Amino acid sequence: MTDNQEAQSPLELEPDPGWTLVEQEALSSTDSASPSDQTLADVRAEVLRKELVRHMLRFQP
Repeated sequence: MTDNQEAQSPLELEPDPGWTLVEQEALSSTDSASPSDQTLADVRAEVLRKELVRHMLRFQP
Protein backbone atom coordinates (compact mmCIF):
# COMPACT_ATOMS: atom_id res chain seq x y z
CA MET A 1 0.00 0.00 0.00
CA THR A 2 1.41 3.40 -0.95
CA ASP A 3 1.58 6.33 1.42
CA ASN A 4 -1.15 8.08 -0.55
CA GLN A 5 -3.51 5.09 -0.32
CA GLU A 6 -2.79 4.72 3.38
CA ALA A 7 -3.47 8.42 3.99
CA GLN A 8 -6.87 8.08 2.32
CA SER A 9 -7.88 5.00 4.32
CA PRO A 10 -10.26 5.79 7.18
CA LEU A 11 -8.76 5.04 10.58
CA GLU A 12 -10.82 3.25 13.17
CA LEU A 13 -10.21 4.78 16.57
CA GLU A 14 -10.14 2.43 19.51
CA PRO A 15 -10.90 4.26 22.76
CA ASP A 16 -8.44 3.75 25.57
CA PRO A 17 -10.32 1.99 28.42
CA GLY A 18 -8.55 4.28 30.91
CA TRP A 19 -10.17 7.39 29.44
CA THR A 20 -13.64 8.70 30.20
CA LEU A 21 -15.91 10.29 27.62
CA VAL A 22 -17.03 13.79 28.54
CA GLU A 23 -20.16 15.39 27.13
CA GLN A 24 -19.55 18.67 25.40
CA GLU A 25 -21.52 21.74 26.47
CA ALA A 26 -22.59 24.16 23.76
CA LEU A 27 -21.14 27.66 24.16
CA SER A 28 -22.47 30.65 22.25
CA SER A 29 -19.95 32.61 20.24
CA THR A 30 -20.28 35.56 22.66
CA ASP A 31 -19.38 33.50 25.74
CA SER A 32 -15.85 33.71 27.04
CA ALA A 33 -14.30 30.57 28.44
CA SER A 34 -14.52 30.35 32.20
CA PRO A 35 -11.55 28.86 34.07
CA SER A 36 -13.33 25.51 34.37
CA ASP A 37 -14.15 25.51 30.64
CA GLN A 38 -10.52 26.33 29.85
CA THR A 39 -9.33 23.49 32.10
CA LEU A 40 -11.70 21.09 30.37
CA ALA A 41 -10.46 22.29 26.97
CA ASP A 42 -6.86 21.73 28.10
CA VAL A 43 -7.71 18.18 29.23
CA ARG A 44 -9.43 17.43 25.92
CA ALA A 45 -6.45 18.80 23.99
CA GLU A 46 -4.09 16.57 25.98
CA VAL A 47 -6.27 13.52 25.27
CA LEU A 48 -6.21 14.33 21.56
CA ARG A 49 -2.42 14.74 21.64
CA LYS A 50 -2.03 11.34 23.33
CA GLU A 51 -4.35 9.72 20.78
CA LEU A 52 -2.42 11.29 17.89
CA VAL A 53 0.92 10.08 19.26
CA ARG A 54 -0.49 6.59 19.82
CA HIS A 55 -1.66 6.40 16.20
CA MET A 56 1.57 7.87 14.85
CA LEU A 57 3.57 5.24 16.72
CA ARG A 58 1.26 2.46 15.53
CA PHE A 59 1.69 3.39 11.85
CA GLN A 60 5.45 4.00 11.83
CA PRO A 61 7.36 1.70 9.44
